[in-house]
Amino acid sequence: MAVVDVRFAPHRGTPALPGGQLRLLSLSLRYRIVTCPVGRRWGKTQAAKMAILAHYQQGRYAGKHFRAAYCGPTYKAAKREYDEFKAMCGGAKGRGIIADKSDSDLWIKLKPLQTENGPTAGGLVQFWSLDNHENLRGDRLHFVVIDEAKDVKEDAWRATVRPMLIDTRGHALIIGTPKRDGVGFQWFRREFHRGHDPEFTRHASMTGPSGGNPYLAEEELDALRMECHDKATEREEIGAEFLDEE
Repeated sequence: MAVVDVRFAPHRGTPALPGGQLRLLSLSLRYRIVTCPVGRRWGKTQAAKMAILAHYQQGRYAGKHFRAAYCGPTYKAAKREYDEFKAMCGGAKGRGIIADKSDSDLWIKLKPLQTENGPTAGGLVQFWSLDNHENLRGDRLHFVVIDEAKDVKEDAWRATVRPMLIDTRGHALIIGTPKRDGVGFQWFRREFHRGHDPEFTRHASMTGPSGGNPYLAEEELDALRMECHDKATEREEIGAEFLDEE
């Protein structure tokens, strides 16, 4: 199979990443576990999918078969992100950097990619629903994204996904809106605070409020604020704040 000898570039309809998303990518490459609560329309899923490709291009995967997973709380969420990632990578088998794909099982095989240390041996990106996470145990991953972490049970992260990163010394990106009504709110919040604790040297955290998206027009941001039924909801869904300590 031929090696792709260019850095991946998204299709024309994909906007350039703004500063906050670029910082998220940088942190995910440097630290093992990165947690980022975000506001609505910040662009988290776009940044997370770009993070998968950014990791695949790293020299440490030269000669290796890269494995990654994008995890959502439901099959519907996983399927939506699979479709968007497929379009980002070329849309069809043999196009762009897609070597093969499965629209039913939600996986995409990536062509070998040239890195600074030589070519990779190819890659596999899988899109999982974590509502039945027990069926996923036993895999090994170099990088994983957990999207909408507030809706993911802690056991899915602690007992299923986290062990997949041990042997590979893999990286995790944990993202979502920090709403208090989610089943995963407490562990999501705990991982966020670990990113600010100097004792957890492999962790990092940042916040992505809705206003940090330069592509979001001010009138749209005002409309999002008006949809919030109280100030606390606005601080969670727009400001990306954890509020349970107040």
